Amino acid sequence: MRHIKKPSQAQGPYGLRRKFEQGVPSDPKKAWDNLGSGCKQDITNHYLRPEQYHLCAYTEIYLDELGCHIEHIKPKSRYPECTFDYQILIVMNCNFTSTLTVLVVILNAVI
Repeated sequence: MRHIKKPSQAQGPYGLRRKFEQGVPSDPKKAWDNLGSGCKQDITNHYLRPEQYHLCAYTEIYLDELGCHIEHIKPKSRYPECTFDYQILIVMNCNFTSTLTVLVVILNAVI
């Protein structure tokens, strides 16, 4: 897993900052789902992907544009106040578990 350095003052795009400033959502999952795909694409393509050198935060495998999504490193269900906090967002490969399975198979074959 790669260490990701986020600028301390980084807040992401305006739409995300505005939501963060509105406070803690009563239903974090629904609030995140309602953020809108345009804002999420902006976060992914213009902020998170370049920050992570276009690599999955977990596997460090190149991110496929069609196969990645935003992940909260602190679960929204336990930390609703962090739902729109840019500092805890990463982008990861959608095929994370299948990628891990392939890596385990390769490692077992080598060992």
